[in-house]
Amino acid sequence: MTAHTSIRTVVRRRILALTGVLIVAALTVSCSAGAARTLPTPAAPTPRPSVAADGFATSGYRVHTDARDHYGRWELKDIDAVIPLDDSNPNTLVDDDGALIVHWPGYDDPVYHPVSFLNYTMNAIHAHDLTGDAEYLRRAIATATALRDGGTTVDGALWFAYPFEFAPHGEPALTMKAPWWSGMAQGQALSAFSRLYARTGDATWRTAAEAVFATFTAVPASGGPWFVDTSDGDLWFEEYAGEVAPLHVVNGHINALLGLADYDGMTADPVAQTLFDGGATTILETFGTWRVPDGISYYCASQYCADSAWQPPSYHRGVSAQLVTLAELTGDDRFRSDAELLDQDYARSGATG
Repeated sequence: MTAHTSIRTVVRRRILALTGVLIVAALTVSCSAGAARTLPTPAAPTPRPSVAADGFATSGYRVHTDARDHYGRWELKDIDAVIPLDDSNPNTLVDDDGALIVHWPGYDDPVYHPVSFLNYTMNAIHAHDLTGDAEYLRRAIATATALRDGGTTVDGALWFAYPFEFAPHGEPALTMKAPWWSGMAQGQALSAFSRLYARTGDATWRTAAEAVFATFTAVPASGGPWFVDTSDGDLWFEEYAGEVAPLHVVNGHINALLGLADYDGMTADPVAQTLFDGGATTILETFGTWRVPDGISYYCASQYCADSAWQPPSYHRGVSAQLVTLAELTGDDRFRSDAELLDQDYARSGATG
């Protein structure tokens, strides 16, 4: 059984909780009705989704705090392969402060890459949890600091913009022109900052997490940052948010949910709970859209991924693991059943990787 919640309602609840004063804002946002999920044309930017007015389905989920840590499932024996402290892996080199150095094709100097920073930060936190070695925590803090300091604050909300162009799937029509944003990055930042606060007690990380969370309820302005899409009645956190139509990338969306779960664990914020609820409901409701029976699932839930047969096997397996995590976080075994279906599909597909 699902209910229908609007972002406007969520924002009002947040304001009421913070100020004790009921503030009613009348917002009128125009958006294209029935926008097709087909190959987008960058020359005609898609109107921003109506984050203030559009609703989304919910199921009443609350985060189960006893769920296993999705980011901490590699073991001590894997540590040197995942996050070596020497220079053996060119993809995990750090600067003198301990912050990750990221190189990108076409650029001579290191680039600001939010998700790369965050993947490294999360691995370093887990390595510290496993070993107690302070060097891992030093690197996690340094890399998270580089991410935070490179962000942009708009009306109290902390955004991490990508400063370079990127074409998902190598598709020119999907080219993300700088700056562009990512719900996956914003969600992983919630996880990283919340965890750093838990491990260090440094209130600046809690403050940073709160500023990142503000991006989840921000009403986007034309040409400004965004990543929340409710245009089709479901709540999606877009991995690639810019001047192209939403793709509804499944794993990026789930990473945002994991961030909301971590933030809820730190704050018990009812707005975070509602957004987690809505985003998790979206995964269940759209499963048949991106699952391919006896085959590899689509990378995204939009029509583009089906039309272009965008079906990476390693991604399929990663999403299966994420669904198991959602089963544990929500207490709903339907996520586990869907994960089992994906595992069966993978075995029958004959794919490797």
